Amino acid sequence: MVREIWCKGQILALYNRGKDIEVRIRNASTLSIEVGDILFINKSLKRRVIAIREYPNFRAVLGAESSSRILPGYTENEVWRSIHRVFKPSEERKGILVFELEKL
Repeated sequence: MVREIWCKGQILALYNRGKDIEVRIRNASTLSIEVGDILFINKSLKRRVIAIREYPNFRAVLGAESSSRILPGYTENEVWRSIHRVFKPSEERKGILVFELEKL
């Protein structure tokens, strides 16, 4: 199934630099995404979901996932700060889903 998602323009550009991990808050919309689905990102880029992992918080995500796959060119501290600028603590408590993606 094709699923539309949106991200900021500067994040979209990172897909061409090796970004293949998409981090999202656990909610009804993200829980409906399955392995094999196609993510249509900003109506301009398509990626297939090849794995989905769930974490209780962002610290666990950064402990298990490579920051260079989340935000290529950023240090782990920069990824941490970037995540906390975007997501509120109340959202983080819902849990985090990580989508591993491949180019089509």
